[in-house]
Amino acid sequence: MKLLSSFGFILSAGFLFSSIISSTAYSHGGGLAADGCHNDRSVGERHCHRSTPNQSQIRPTESSLNNDSNSSMESWNGLTIALESRCTPYNKKKQYPYSSTIEPRIANFSELRPGEIYAPYSNVVLGSFKDTDIEHIVATSEAHDSGLCAASAETKRRFANDLLNLTLATPNVNRYQKSGKDLAEWQPQNNRCWFFRRVVAVKKKYGLTIDPKEAEVMKTLASQC
Repeated sequence: MKLLSSFGFILSAGFLFSSIISSTAYSHGGGLAADGCHNDRSVGERHCHRSTPNQSQIRPTESSLNNDSNSSMESWNGLTIALESRCTPYNKKKQYPYSSTIEPRIANFSELRPGEIYAPYSNVVLGSFKDTDIEHIVATSEAHDSGLCAASAETKRRFANDLLNLTLATPNVNRYQKSGKDLAEWQPQNNRCWFFRRVVAVKKKYGLTIDPKEAEVMKTLASQC
């Protein structure tokens, strides 16, 4: 009996000691800060009840950064790379009218054969303006789908009459070979580097986009020209 009484006394004493320690460590007023810690005014110390999150727990993941909707668009040489998009209906005659008597100005503006009735795609001098077509180096339909569809009517007319984007071409090449094709779809057999530089200059001037295939062709031509 004495042994059991002694054992019971030891258990009671141990329980009382644990309660005192627990009360000292955790019984205090005040809430916890975001890091799980707080100031214990009774002892003048700061202690914590849960672990502080490490930087890997709060740092944005690489995938979340890559999915940022405000990230920069891909570009080449100052030109934004994007798929073509027809944001408004296209009507060449109404939206992109140009003067039918502009040929002499085109001939005088040419840096290849200034003043001559020269068709650079075919590398031929023609005898009369009646033998030529007025050719948009960046086709109006291509420009429309590359961002010009959102431009004002005045900007569209200015584009259609811009000498930087105009040249002379034989009817066969203009109507049946090049037509509305972009740089990735068609390039002239002659004066290819001149054509490439004009396309880039026009696209930059009007803030037009290039599609991924155009970008690849431009990179290749840039290394060759």
